[in-house]
Amino acid sequence: MKGTSSMGKHSKGKTHIRCPRCGRHS
Repeated sequence: MKGTSSMGKHSKGKTHIRCPRCGRHS
């Protein structure tokens, strides 16, 4: 997934709880 930076901000606790600030490691 390349659109994690935008989606990672909305669901930072759903995709990955390890790097919520990065939002790039899906």
